[in-house]
Amino acid sequence: MIAMTGLSTPALASPTVNSSEEAGIQSVTTATGSRTCGPQQQVYVRFTLDNYGTATVTKQGTGGTSVVLIGTDLFHVFGASTVSWKVTAANGNGIATINDGCVVAR
Repeated sequence: MIAMTGLSTPALASPTVNSSEEAGIQSVTTATGSRTCGPQQQVYVRFTLDNYGTATVTKQGTGGTSVVLIGTDLFHVFGASTVSWKVTAANGNGIATINDGCVVAR
């Protein structure tokens, strides 16, 4: 399940209003979700930003870690089969699309 904070035209979930507003356009700046995968699988999150920039991907909970990614089309594998995660776009940038899923562990 993915929850997005803010408003965006291509919203993938029911957003709540809590957005960064630039030039009259509201953008989703934060998204959260959780996923449980099968044996020998790992959770991933893939997302695109409105503009080239940075975003922080956080594995929430005990032992949670964060990683900063740079670009527009971003992908992160958490290395665990059950994850609650949060993605935050930086510097007023917005999250255009986002999804999570399972990949085979290597």
